[in-house]
Amino acid sequence: MTTDILSEINENAILKITDVSGKPVHTQSLKLAEGLNNIKVDVGSNLPAGIYILHVTSLHTNKVVKIVKE
Repeated sequence: MTTDILSEINENAILKITDVSGKPVHTQSLKLAEGLNNIKVDVGSNLPAGIYILHVTSLHTNKVVKIVKE
């Protein structure tokens, strides 16, 4: 799975995936470059089918995306 993140500056960020109840199921650190970043998230077979929420947060960036894994 990939997602695009627009960052105003070079910065560090945290990517977190939660289940629908808010429980974290995956976390990783990211280095965002200024501009558009195409982020690949490899959760593989670690997550069962279901609905998840992807959060990318930093001082200047905040993105939330709904994920449906089949």
